[in-house]
Amino acid sequence: MVNPVRDERETIPQHNPWCGDAVKPGQDSYKLEADRLLKQGTEQYLAGQFQTALMLSQEALNLYREAKDRSGEGQALGNIGSIYYALRDYTQSVEYSLQRLVIARELDDRRGEGQGLANLGNAYRHLRDNEQSIHYSQENLTVARELKDRRAEMAALNNLGLAYKALKDYNRAVEYEL
Repeated sequence: MVNPVRDERETIPQHNPWCGDAVKPGQDSYKLEADRLLKQGTEQYLAGQFQTALMLSQEALNLYREAKDRSGEGQALGNIGSIYYALRDYTQSVEYSLQRLVIARELDDRRGEGQGLANLGNAYRHLRDNEQSIHYSQENLTVARELKDRRAEMAALNNLGLAYKALKDYNRAVEYEL
């Protein structure tokens, strides 16, 4: 799950009915609130509180869309895909991860693309669609190598090995599994 790095000093303008100069919510305030919610969602995910993480991440997603922040939207979609994966709802995980992948490619966000591809490879493997799992895991391996991300590369190799093992193609499985 992506852990967004945000400046803790950022604050969201609040409407105070007692002040004459109320700040109206706009795209910036939506983005700041979305960032805060996404961070809280990530914390809840890491604490194993998946339903709360899902609720917070969905709220963040809505605000990112309202602010027309495609990068934030992509991060929220990726987080939601990861949460559904943790909840073992692999069909929903695929749905959100595919949306994440589209946005990452649109923004030329190779790291986000790799994360989306990894989520798809894992989810499809659990759905027993090993051909799709291999397809996305192979793409993920390419991105991981391009980024020189050894951890992502090892995960992609392992996922490929597991998918080939599920297909009973043990010779290919041995090529990939660590």
